[in-house]
Amino acid sequence: MEQNAKTVQKQVIVRMYLPDMEALKAAAKSMRLQRDIQMKLYGQAGEVLAVIRSQAYAPAAATELSETAAEQIEQAVGASAYARGKGSLAYVTAGELIENECILAAANAETGALVGEELAATKRGAKVFDFGESSYNDPRASRRIEDYAGDPDEETPLQMACDLATAAAKYGKAEFGCAVTGLESDKAVWAAVSHKSTVWVRKIRPGEDAGKTAALTILDIIRLVLQRQAVPYAKQFRAGSEAVWNEGKLGGKPKSGAGKVILIVLSIICLAVALGLGIWLALDNFVFSRDDSSSGSLPQSTAQSVVQSIPQSVPASDSTVSSIPQADLPAGDENGVHTLG
Repeated sequence: MEQNAKTVQKQVIVRMYLPDMEALKAAAKSMRLQRDIQMKLYGQAGEVLAVIRSQAYAPAAATELSETAAEQIEQAVGASAYARGKGSLAYVTAGELIENECILAAANAETGALVGEELAATKRGAKVFDFGESSYNDPRASRRIEDYAGDPDEETPLQMACDLATAAAKYGKAEFGCAVTGLESDKAVWAAVSHKSTVWVRKIRPGEDAGKTAALTILDIIRLVLQRQAVPYAKQFRAGSEAVWNEGKLGGKPKSGAGKVILIVLSIICLAVALGLGIWLALDNFVFSRDDSSSGSLPQSTAQSVVQSIPQSVPASDSTVSSIPQADLPAGDENGVHTLG
């Protein structure tokens, strides 16, 4: 009778991209101990949805149960949880771009079609993505992007992805550039995002969902970068440099403005110390040494002539000696579909 009385149900959906599956499963396992909460996981192309359902006697109690369970999931997976409810990754990333007054440009029509399909589903997309108008659909910008990236037959797909993304941002007049390479390959697909002096790249397993996975990866990298979060599934390279996968930095954070200020201050201090040391050495070599040499005794003949030139009215005790004061010196993408009861 008591069980049948719990007829009020609430549902919450927590949306994530490439979460730590071990942490997520551990959180789900702890919820199984609670009789009034059920959770199921659904995943595709790296995106994971946790559907949480609770039941109670009253709406307030059901809401509290589902909200508490959602918070436990979000705490377990950290920044990979990007929204609740129906908000898509494209919607959330577009909101971050709008808030930071940034534009995204794609390197070519192939990449633009993948990213554009995701952003076209939200009204925010047109505000943050050029859909090729200032990049691959502009003949002048497209030619410059291709020239910057070089010959695809002479570069690796990884290098091409990095250079194309960098060129898209540079010649597309955008804060972010993106590129996807290797879609026709059976080895790897590369999704790259360029921002300022850094390129983030993810290596994706080829397959039917590789294109959608690449598009979602690009959007999620942009979201994490704008939120100043780590990108644990991508490697970093300096824009315009040679990209070697084994030498890339995994899970790094973008440099903040405070870090740049500290570097500038340290540089100024080092220059000031070097300048002060140079002045001290100059004084020591040319001024102090000159005083030391001049304080020696004069030859007898010279001394006599100096004495003779002094008027008799000036006493010897009135002669003055000047002195110089001494100054004080002061470092995968294989997320399948998981269904948990």
